Amino acid sequence: GAMAGSVQRQLSYSRLHEQEADRVGITMMARAGFDPRQMVSFFETLQSANRYAGLRALELLQTHPLTLSRIADARNRAEQISTGSKGDDLTFQLIKTRVKVLSGDSIYLQRQKTAAEIPQAAIQYRQALNWQSEKQYDKARNAIRQLLEKDTQRVLYHLTAAEIELAADKPQAAHKVLTPALSLFPNNLPLTEMLAETLLKEGKATEASTLLEQQLRYRPERRLYALHFQAAKTARRYTDAYQSLAELNYIDGNTVQAITYLQQAIEQDSKSQYEQLAMQARLAAWKKEVQTDSSEKH
Repeated sequence: GAMAGSVQRQLSYSRLHEQEADRVGITMMARAGFDPRQMVSFFETLQSANRYAGLRALELLQTHPLTLSRIADARNRAEQISTGSKGDDLTFQLIKTRVKVLSGDSIYLQRQKTAAEIPQAAIQYRQALNWQSEKQYDKARNAIRQLLEKDTQRVLYHLTAAEIELAADKPQAAHKVLTPALSLFPNNLPLTEMLAETLLKEGKATEASTLLEQQLRYRPERRLYALHFQAAKTARRYTDAYQSLAELNYIDGNTVQAITYLQQAIEQDSKSQYEQLAMQARLAAWKKEVQTDSSEKH
């Protein structure tokens, strides 16, 4: 009896953790601009697929079952967030407007002027982009400033404000826009990329390189490696430049060339012992990969 009670308490405790994890996940989806109701759809798809799996049921769902009450709770939370949020419609309209303006879709833009369902913010955003393309930077600044005064929680407004300053050849002003924006949205990838590009235009290649290195620890993405290579090379941090060039080639499938560049990075011998060992371990893994591929072909 005591053992059964202990097991029941553990199960209840585990379910509370599951509910809290679901709540956090749903909230993060909404903040990232996704429809949180899609998480419920995903749960239902998993449950349906698992129902007929028998002994081959997903191990995750054996220890964390998708009960009807858990799905219902997730649905209620998602609906509450969706109802109380600013809505994805405006985000969609802003992104659509941006794509259409930058691609020069005059038919859509003409239709947008008279469409009653288009939010006023999207129309004002379009005007800001048009003024930027026409090099009427003061008008573009004012339009974006007004949008930011009404809503500081849209990354796209901050990005566009910085883009306007860069287009006007004012990297210092762009820097002043991006620094507080990154305080609002820490580690946001587009903001970080733009700040790195801004630092390069300011002649601060070392700062740009350091900023990108911090991001690459968590996001080893091609475009970040490309930008980091440029920053490190400009800053004469040749070990870092060779290392990013190696990673770029590896991502592109040029493993042999990647090995060559990584060897050059190691030969610079400018890193700590730990970092040197990490590069050597990666080099060994790549060489083994090439040998395996060669053996399979023969």
